[in-house]
Amino acid sequence: MISHTRRRKAAFFVVVVLLNIVGSAGMSGLAVAEETTLTVVSPTDDNGDGTVEVRSAASGSASVVTVAADVGEAGDAGTFAVDRDGNFSTTNDQGITDGRRTVTITDGGEGDDDGVANGKIRASFVVDGGAAPVTGGPVSIGVDDGETLTGGPAATVTLEVDNDGPGIERVTTRDAGEATGLVIGGGTDDRSPVAKNGQIDQLVVEFNEAIDDTTVMADAVTVNDGYRTDAIKTGSTANDERIVIELIESGTPDTDATPSINVSSGAVVDEAGNPFAGVTEYEAVDGAAPVMTSAETADDDRDGTVEELDVNLSEPVAKASSTVDESTFESEPYPVEGATSSANGEQATVDIADTPRDNTSVTPETVSLAGDKLSDGTNELDSSQTLEDVEDGAQPVVEDVSATNPRGNTARVAVESQEKLGTDSDALGVSLGGNETTDLDRDDFSKVDSEPHTYEATQPLDSAGNYTATLNSARDAAGNNGAASESDSVTVGDGAGLGPESTATNALSGPTGGDLPQESGSIPGDPGSQVPTASLGDSDSTATR
Repeated sequence: MISHTRRRKAAFFVVVVLLNIVGSAGMSGLAVAEETTLTVVSPTDDNGDGTVEVRSAASGSASVVTVAADVGEAGDAGTFAVDRDGNFSTTNDQGITDGRRTVTITDGGEGDDDGVANGKIRASFVVDGGAAPVTGGPVSIGVDDGETLTGGPAATVTLEVDNDGPGIERVTTRDAGEATGLVIGGGTDDRSPVAKNGQIDQLVVEFNEAIDDTTVMADAVTVNDGYRTDAIKTGSTANDERIVIELIESGTPDTDATPSINVSSGAVVDEAGNPFAGVTEYEAVDGAAPVMTSAETADDDRDGTVEELDVNLSEPVAKASSTVDESTFESEPYPVEGATSSANGEQATVDIADTPRDNTSVTPETVSLAGDKLSDGTNELDSSQTLEDVEDGAQPVVEDVSATNPRGNTARVAVESQEKLGTDSDALGVSLGGNETTDLDRDDFSKVDSEPHTYEATQPLDSAGNYTATLNSARDAAGNNGAASESDSVTVGDGAGLGPESTATNALSGPTGGDLPQESGSIPGDPGSQVPTASLGDSDSTATR
């Protein structure tokens, strides 16, 4: 006997059930063999829960039930009877003595669908409500000879009458990666969503009863709020109470999103064949937990040593429901100092130790978030999450900016950085302002030293005067800008270059009215004539007159 399982539907009405045989039946009274068996051929038990569901005439479209009985010898007959509660008692309300509820069919005769005398009877019945329509509940079919039915049939099967269409109980978001079910009702299924990446990728639609997966129409199920469907898949098992809408990920953190869905009438059908009535803008509930979406290093005190990680989360965390302690985060190979870590809104600050000093480019290999720690008030991770691409977020430390005048109307700007700067044109930017203004970028600088990393640019100017060099950008390879408008000033032109880097020698020396020293220079053809020479520290030229 197929057992009946509890269903989440309205209370069943205990009313009269009639099964009318399709066609007429012979009335021979041959005994049925003791090994008699009875099985339901159709409809099938789609979800394997042990219950075959059917519709009665009260639904407007009654199911046809086909059963197969093994009656033993070829040509034997079987008496089929229907009972509401399956105990086949002799009381009038059970119908065992009501001729309308029993029928005897001879193997190979009229009423045997296969028409062959082979010891097996295949008979079809229409689920009828008679004068009192059946709206739900179990119905049992038994087979035996007419004389022994009062003692209980030799074999029985139990069906369940269901005239109500399925209803949605809830729709839940998930950040679980690719759904494991089979694609049903079409869909491309050509994406590969990633679990625990902070983007919802599933909407799990739960119905109040099992549904027939083969009837799902994917094009009749749509998602609102800008989300797109990649595929519709079965639940964890075929023909269960769920379907999974696999989403194309949005590209941005959204674990707090709850998009709504539209389902057209008839897009889903239950096991008995009742269609879904349809719904619009059925809003999902949040079933996705906050996760890490990225993490980067920080050197907040600008001492040149990384001491914390700034972890971005997919949604704000609820402090009252979250726990941040020494076991919430892990970092490798630099240990976490959990007592000073914190989480606020969509960001957590994780203090780490043992990083090398004077190295703002260092990054941990991994950072992990433990399960059951951070919550949005409803959801938290059931297992840990690990990020392997911790980014460099620490600004390079600028040690010095200087401006000098190597010669004439020329300014030289030098920038010293603790960390090597990038090579893009905007990695280094200096504005030089005075009587005229000019902007220098990374392409204007040459790297001249590595301890510290030193970059120099020499800029000719059209006019003399005071000039100020202001540092606007000093970016490392990751794009972190360590500039804080550091500046230095210099005077150029009008002899301003005669400083530490330039000297002037006046060769016009000696007694008044006396001869000039010969080594000062000479005019060809006049050995006694002398000219002064001037030597410049940064120049190898000699002026001769």
